[in-house]
Amino acid sequence: MSKFKTLVLCLSISDITFVLEIQSFITIADNDNGKDIVAYSCAALKHVMAGTFIFTFYQCFLICFERLNATFTTNNSYFHVIASLKGVCVGFVLIQVVIALHLVNDITRGHKPCRAPSILVPSFVLVADLPILLVWLSIVGVYIVIFFSHSQKAINKSDSRVRNAGSDDAMKKSAITLGIIIVV
Repeated sequence: MSKFKTLVLCLSISDITFVLEIQSFITIADNDNGKDIVAYSCAALKHVMAGTFIFTFYQCFLICFERLNATFTTNNSYFHVIASLKGVCVGFVLIQVVIALHLVNDITRGHKPCRAPSILVPSFVLVADLPILLVWLSIVGVYIVIFFSHSQKAINKSDSRVRNAGSDDAMKKSAITLGIIIVV
């Protein structure tokens, strides 16, 4: 199976897991009766959801990095390691370990109510929101590089030979698709 298909399959599994985690969180939060077991379960699930969400963004970054690698047709051995199934699994474990350590830190400092917004907890912003922002900015940066690379190739092609209507349409579709991805 190609790296791209492996990454997309792992991303799909991660997305399904995230939806199940959200459903479980809603169920637990709705049944919050003030007991400690529910509060700890809710805190644990909130942290696991954050880890899964970060991992989803990480996988999106790997997919767009694979696109960048294909754009420049380079053979980067480091990328082959992190984009392999083993690399994706190690990334998942590392992200979940960091989130679990933050959970232990939160529990030792005193847990917050289940429905408390995470943005109110500065350490959670540092551990979850900041990495999400950095990965998102990296994804946008990589797609901007891909977009400009495709634009340069189109300019070079038009300068070197007579323009073909089919290739112009394909280039416009590619530019529109990449533009939509960057905006989203």
